[in-house]
Amino acid sequence: MTEATPPPTDTETTQKEGNSTVSSSVGWRPLVDALALGTSLGIPTAVLVSFGALAGNHLDKKLDDGPLWTLIGVLVGVLAAAHNGWRVLTSKRFSKPTKDSPP
Repeated sequence: MTEATPPPTDTETTQKEGNSTVSSSVGWRPLVDALALGTSLGIPTAVLVSFGALAGNHLDKKLDDGPLWTLIGVLVGVLAAAHNGWRVLTSKRFSKPTKDSPP
């Protein structure tokens, strides 16, 4: 009597080759990491640039200065978003593992 093999889990796919079964691990980890990186960069960028533009627009209306403060606010927002992006990309969470780092 042959033993039945258990069905593959959600992290495994099974392929039949002849009489043997080959399992390969297919995880959600790369997708989750990509989404985490995208949201860690995208959401703060949108918030910082929008806040700079809105604050600059408010100052322009208050001081009747044309678009000067709006442009300065957007520039400050872009610089803050670039700084945040640099911090996120150089953090240990998103850095590629090196030969010496543990798995």
